[in-house]
Amino acid sequence: MSGIVNQFFNNMFGAIAGSSVLGRVGNGMDFFEGNGQTIKLTGKGMPASWLGLKTPIMQKYAYEFCFPVASVCDKLAEMDTNGVIAIKRAQGKGKDNLATNEWANKMNTLLEQPNPLQSWQQFRGQQVVYKKVFGFCPVLPIIPAGYEAYPENATALINIPPWLFEPVGTGKLLYQTKLEDIVKEYRVTILGSSFTLTPNQIFILEDSFLQDESKGFLVPKSRLCGLDMAVSNICAAMEADNIMLRRGGPIGLVSSKRADAMGTSLPMDDEQKKMAQEDLNGYGISWSQFQFMISRNPLDLQMIGFNAKQLGSKETVVAGEKAICHRYSFPYTLYEETEATYANGSNAALSVYQDNVVPNNQKDRSEEHTSELQS
Repeated sequence: MSGIVNQFFNNMFGAIAGSSVLGRVGNGMDFFEGNGQTIKLTGKGMPASWLGLKTPIMQKYAYEFCFPVASVCDKLAEMDTNGVIAIKRAQGKGKDNLATNEWANKMNTLLEQPNPLQSWQQFRGQQVVYKKVFGFCPVLPIIPAGYEAYPENATALINIPPWLFEPVGTGKLLYQTKLEDIVKEYRVTILGSSFTLTPNQIFILEDSFLQDESKGFLVPKSRLCGLDMAVSNICAAMEADNIMLRRGGPIGLVSSKRADAMGTSLPMDDEQKKMAQEDLNGYGISWSQFQFMISRNPLDLQMIGFNAKQLGSKETVVAGEKAICHRYSFPYTLYEETEATYANGSNAALSVYQDNVVPNNQKDRSEEHTSELQS
């Protein structure tokens, strides 16, 4: 796991500075997948580097460290949980009225507190975030032994973290009529414990439309798979802003003013250059750094001019934010939340409810967790 974490940070923090971790590659133009998680577009000189968001653990880090991803997913979850869940009669007299029979009362009690750690709003909000980040959310009903055929006797509902969830196929995909013929089992490893689940013990809420080939087409792809470049550029732009704030950008070129008896300049040797660089690292504009440099060595500083606005980091972040909003069908007007956009906020909110939140909520109504009520 530590290798994957280091790989994520090496690519997120180091893209602008040209970290040696990335290295230099050939002069040809190519588009390839490096180690299964990093995608690089190479040309002359330093390659462009994308984080690689195909794997669940990288998708998890994108949510945790790229704030626009978390913002959009959280906003959609908050909008979803604004609704009120209700058990209604499915047919017969009083159809669509609130159900009050024993089955409905059991389900209402379960949904009000799905498990000891979560209320319905917390439980449902987590589901939506899992779906948006990973493309799906596995849900495990806890049913007493001997009552497996009666889902209404479930005592709890648990959302399983998708990055700890692995489907295992039977090797058969086409011409099958039952899920059990396609999925052999699901493997879960959580808090040091591992266990397997059969397809009839769990149900999966899906968000994406395409199935993930790397998972044997058994679970959907994450929408983040189409946002490698946007997320990578946002992280690189924020990194650049952080460097500009902490270091003030490229300050200048430090050279030696020492000379021998004949007046010939004496360059610094490798050890002296290393010491000078270490001294410079202690100076900057953050609270933990010194604001002035004092040296006992004869050094000269050649200032290098640099216009931070030319970097365009702010514009890069905005472009990435808009790409994320488009990918998740979330109006940028609601994301931006400026005074100028409040006038259009109501229409945008209505649109996202009608075209996104409500349809996705209804899509979660499956045979695994709803059933018809008798009249």
